[in-house]
Amino acid sequence: DMLSRVPSANSDRDELEPSIAQSHANELFAIRANTPTDEGFPLTLIKVFNEQQKELNNKNSKIEALLKQNKSGYKIGHLQGHELIMYERKIYVPETLRGRTLEWYHYYLNHPGGDRLAN
Repeated sequence: DMLSRVPSANSDRDELEPSIAQSHANELFAIRANTPTDEGFPLTLIKVFNEQQKELNNKNSKIEALLKQNKSGYKIGHLQGHELIMYERKIYVPETLRGRTLEWYHYYLNHPGGDRLAN
């Protein structure tokens, strides 16, 4: 993908301008201007618990309705002293925390994204 667009050392082209070369390097090494500010994993049980509670306290909470349905897969589970909403024995991550978590995974674990996995 990217390598096919970057001129090789054997190319007859003149050297790239520094800004273009840097742009190519940034793309090649996934260097972004909006990189996460800290290296720590963005989720803690306390953060998840607090965001889950905010979601439950919203009027017309979808998650509250799902918890009341026996066959939805959503239940309250206990993990390290916290009561967390679980979906099929996995921690339910509220939408407010998903973007930052996905960004962290993509940046630090070099996950290529769903579109790139299709081939």
